[in-house]
Amino acid sequence: FGDEGCLLLCNNLAGNQCITRLSLTYCDLGPICGAPLGRLLVETALAEIYLDGNHFGCEGAYDLIKLLLIECEKYNIDKEEKLRADMEAKIQEAALRVQQGLPAELTPAEKKERKKKKKKKKKLSLDDMPPCGPFVTKIHLFDNEIDCLQADGFAVVQK
Repeated sequence: FGDEGCLLLCNNLAGNQCITRLSLTYCDLGPICGAPLGRLLVETALAEIYLDGNHFGCEGAYDLIKLLLIECEKYNIDKEEKLRADMEAKIQEAALRVQQGLPAELTPAEKKERKKKKKKKKKLSLDDMPPCGPFVTKIHLFDNEIDCLQADGFAVVQK
């Protein structure tokens, strides 16, 4: 299979939404395949990837995981910004209510007391659906020369 086959596979799986598990064990993959496989994990629906018995080494494993780390950091920053914007909107709304002399917003317990009627089931819209997208649950990298036994030793780790 080799590196060329892996690069071709990664190009053809771009935009995948159906395949959730990929096994490329003992396919003679080198460090060059780390970045394309990492991009594949970030941009597609793959949740499990098995890469045992290849020759990634420290560099290939780092390239594979680096893209996931960057994506996680972006997700956390976006989530924090959204929470901050929601809090600012609530603060502005409360200040506006006080300024206009309107009563404060009801607490959830008070809302329940006022609404004792049976509620109709709400239809799910696209906005109500839980967020979906790429997520990774397993990365198997057993026997990939990620130790001092590779040709250049710890040189990659020390960089």
